Amino acid sequence: SGTVTGGATPTLGTPDDARVWRVGSPGDGEAVDTLHKHPSANHAYGLDATALLPSGVTVASASVSQSRDSGSGGSLTLGTPQANASTFTNREAGTVAVGKGVLFTISGGAAPTDYRITVTITGSDGYSYPVSCRLQVRN
Repeated sequence: SGTVTGGATPTLGTPDDARVWRVGSPGDGEAVDTLHKHPSANHAYGLDATALLPSGVTVASASVSQSRDSGSGGSLTLGTPQANASTFTNREAGTVAVGKGVLFTISGGAAPTDYRITVTITGSDGYSYPVSCRLQVRN
């Protein structure tokens, strides 16, 4: 796993829908989207866990970690994850309800490197829901 750094984040706003991973179906621990960022970019990213979490279950807390799938770039800086306190839009123009998503910032990384970010959600039911997300850093 890579280094997780919290606290050094800009004000966490609503992510652009191009920076939102989605989980395709219940029980699927893999995000269906591969997202991209420039090495100098520092943006809010989101995970839409609507399809992952059972009905009535919301995000109680979350953690993030990283590893490299390819490339020799350095670590990303991952901001402290939080449950979404307001709705946001996913890549399919769907609305992510309050408590059904996780938001955090990502900065750094080196091009060309492919990273795997694991978001582990603890649901309001006490269960863990890990999701593997792919991020490509390119110039």
